[in-house]
Amino acid sequence: QDAPLFSFLIPTFCEARWVAHCLQSIQASLNHTGLSGEILVSDGGSFDGTREIATHHGAHLFTNPRPRSHQLQCVADGARGHLLVILHADSRITPEGLLAMRRAWQRGALGGWFQVEVEPEFDPARNALGLSLISEGINWRTRQFRTATGDQGVFFRLDALKDLGGIPQQPLLEGWELSKRMKAIGPVEILGKHLRISGRRWEQTGLIKTTL
Repeated sequence: QDAPLFSFLIPTFCEARWVAHCLQSIQASLNHTGLSGEILVSDGGSFDGTREIATHHGAHLFTNPRPRSHQLQCVADGARGHLLVILHADSRITPEGLLAMRRAWQRGALGGWFQVEVEPEFDPARNALGLSLISEGINWRTRQFRTATGDQGVFFRLDALKDLGGIPQQPLLEGWELSKRMKAIGPVEILGKHLRISGRRWEQTGLIKTTL
């Protein structure tokens, strides 16, 4: 088969500000590349319009209790795609990102993750330089230690889900644990800066505090 069917797994909780941008980026990337995919939004009980926005933009909406790891496992169990892609609602994928994942899949990779660009959300003039440094730090850590956090677009083959033990069921850093399990059982690929994520956490809490 020349190309995989993608299943995008998106956990949400009160993401009305961002979820439309995420879903639009997926649809635009699929349309641009001619690739196929399904979008599975696993909502943890939003009350801000997230659910309505998700269905309006064509996502399959499911309601599953938090934490995020449980939300992800619930939709992963019903996914149909050859390649499962975990995306946070405050991220935007690019067409180049989809093509890079397809090439990794064609080369036989079990999965992988992206390097990222962290974008200012509230005050670009003030925060752009700091978030650029944060991006470089994340990407250096990713290349140096070959690990990922959940907001780096972790992706993996559906047929490896059982061997991975499913989505790690823990309160935080399920993406980090998943990346370690992936490295232990098969080849993974670290892709380029084809994923843009919001810098809102760093802007709201502070660059140093959030990183620590």
